Amino acid sequence: MGAAPPPLVAAAMRKVRVVWLAPVGGTAVAAWLLWRDGSAYVVGGPGEQPLPGIEAGRPALVTVGTPEGRLVTWVAAVEQLRQGSDEWGRVVPQLLARRLSAVGDAAHRWERSCRVLRLTPTGELSEGSR
Repeated sequence: MGAAPPPLVAAAMRKVRVVWLAPVGGTAVAAWLLWRDGSAYVVGGPGEQPLPGIEAGRPALVTVGTPEGRLVTWVAAVEQLRQGSDEWGRVVPQLLARRLSAVGDAAHRWERSCRVLRLTPTGELSEGSR
């Protein structure tokens, strides 16, 4: 999707399944995700995880934690995937495979009332990242 993420971000995201997401200046919420091709993909909306303040076109902060504390917080450019796009067709089946305890037809619900967002590292790290 563009330039490779910083090495620290790529290494931290490789095996993570949950991160903390926050709009810049906002409150962080836990979110499950798919890391693919240098970007994180998340689903938000009815019946899925709430993503308050995480909006296309506005930067977000992505924090990866360890049992010892925060490993890295990186700034993401946020874009919403267009339903029916090639990217939607590649990513949504992988997100569905990761979705735990899905209720009903999650794919249909996502098309009707949810947002699938791509969070791409801008290259900027938050202060205090190791």
